[in-house]
Amino acid sequence: MESSPKINFLLALWGESFISMFCDISLRSLLAPGNIPALAKEYKCIFTLLTKKENIPCFERQALYPLLKTHCEIRYVEIGDVIFPNNHSATLTVALERGMRESGDAMLSTYFIYLMADYLFAGNAFSGLLPHLRRGVSAVTAGNYQVVEEEILENVRSFINPATGIIDIPGRELVGWSLRHLHPVTVANTVNAEETHTLHANRLFWRVGEDTLIGRFYLRHTLCLKPERTDYIIGGPWDYSYLPEMCPSGNVAHITDSDEYFVIELQPLAYEDKYVAAGPHVPAVTAESLSEWTTAGQRANAHIAVTYHSNDVPPQAKAVIAQSGQYVASLEKMMAATPATARGHFYWMSCIQSIAAVIATQPKEYHLKVDNLNRAIWGSPTFSPPFTSAGAGLDAFPPLREETVSKEKVPVFLLLKWYLDLFGHLPAVHPWHPHFTDYNLLKQAITGYSGKVLFILPPKRVPWMEWSGPNHVLRSTLIMYRDMETVRAELQGFSACVIHLPVKYDVIVGKLFDYLLQVMPKGSDIHIFLKAPLVNKRGFTPAKSALHHMHLGQKQGTHLTKTRFHSSMLRRVIDKSLTEAGFLLLRNSDRPLKVLWFGAQLALLHAVYFIYNIFSILTGAGTGKTKNICSALLTFKVEP
Repeated sequence: MESSPKINFLLALWGESFISMFCDISLRSLLAPGNIPALAKEYKCIFTLLTKKENIPCFERQALYPLLKTHCEIRYVEIGDVIFPNNHSATLTVALERGMRESGDAMLSTYFIYLMADYLFAGNAFSGLLPHLRRGVSAVTAGNYQVVEEEILENVRSFINPATGIIDIPGRELVGWSLRHLHPVTVANTVNAEETHTLHANRLFWRVGEDTLIGRFYLRHTLCLKPERTDYIIGGPWDYSYLPEMCPSGNVAHITDSDEYFVIELQPLAYEDKYVAAGPHVPAVTAESLSEWTTAGQRANAHIAVTYHSNDVPPQAKAVIAQSGQYVASLEKMMAATPATARGHFYWMSCIQSIAAVIATQPKEYHLKVDNLNRAIWGSPTFSPPFTSAGAGLDAFPPLREETVSKEKVPVFLLLKWYLDLFGHLPAVHPWHPHFTDYNLLKQAITGYSGKVLFILPPKRVPWMEWSGPNHVLRSTLIMYRDMETVRAELQGFSACVIHLPVKYDVIVGKLFDYLLQVMPKGSDIHIFLKAPLVNKRGFTPAKSALHHMHLGQKQGTHLTKTRFHSSMLRRVIDKSLTEAGFLLLRNSDRPLKVLWFGAQLALLHAVYFIYNIFSILTGAGTGKTKNICSALLTFKVEP
């Protein structure tokens, strides 16, 4: 191990517009004398851009690139294969870890500083790290707050030095300026500002006059980290898991004063506005939200107060700090006794399932992106173990059973559990379930099989809780990207397979069907179950595009069964109303009168559905004697 550690700045950034924006604002502040140049005087510095290969020329064309190169060795790491759609957190988690691994054995003697593209640094921010680095800590954490990007960008360019192109704003001046442009989310996170509050908080603030702000962070930013081990396992988002996994000794320094380190996070005015609600903070609601996701380390983070001030700290700040500590302690008493675990955190599990679900609806890039997901997550010794230990694989995700839901204390999942207890698990639902006539058709079709039944469902977490049966095995569409011989061996003893996918998956049903014909046992059945509004009185409308090319009518043993509903239009209206009422109930879960109002609507709509279900049964649902098709089942026999 080298006697003098290196410093490696890691930045995950892609897209020419985002690279240009970073270089126009954040990079200018990073090149202030008290930041990268100050560290470069004492340490060998590396700047690693984690990006797409085609974006490298754009970065090298930026005006300040030559100046950055005088202070740092510039490196590039390709991450195009792990830029997952609509999931920035997963991309960052995998990309930053890849950037560290590029250092090889030197990673244990390298301080990695994680840069975010939307940060504006005070001119002396990184100078405050030097005492901690000289002392040999393993990591440094900090907290920050958000400001309105549009307001900051209006004036920040006036701070650019025309001769050097650098932005060098003294820490206290930047604090004072930023406190006048706080983002609505930051204001809503301020406990003693009673006009608004946030529905999901990961940081809390207390205002002390015009010039001072006290912050307590459950999710502190891991600013700087020197790994203590290389055999770590990552089972959570990077800002949840890196610190406990890579620095188990706890040799961590925590920044507590803006004079030591200060940065502001620029966010658009409308950022997370759906989480801002009117009225003061309700401690019980905040505690319930925090109980869902906080780890033991994150709860400990909130015991560290951070003081932001543009002048000397006022005397009354001491009392506010004490008050904020008492508030955090009171929240902790209301939280679930058992914190979430960083390894195998359910946010991470859901995150990867969300990626798989999105990939499955992008057929043109499906194969490539599945291969990338398999290599970067499922096939990685760093990321795979938490999924494997939870019973997951490429096509099978951790089930949300009763004990899991109870442990996580997630309100939406608890409500779903109660709903399933009352209405039944698919497909064996009770007559008062809104879609009883649909699923009763499927239930009748799979009753009587001696072997197991394979269900192909969307790769989302909730279906693994909704579907239940002693002989049911649940898998996702990703099954067709596993080795065929392995899957064929696993499916010995299965009597049937059910494909049940939303309409947006119709373009891959044909490929999936052909795969299943090759892996399902000879003589077994394959059912394609379509539920309203996938079908109508003219037949399998969307199925034509997905299945017509396979000439399903010519397949051996094909037959069609249909159910009916007396008014397709009425059914759609009721379904839409059910969805809206359920969403609004959850959205207003902290307002009892609203909960009662939308709960009453849900009860009434379910009663209406129950009446129509009984009416449909009495008038011949499931006989296929009507033109108004409610749902349909195509059945095929795998040739013996």
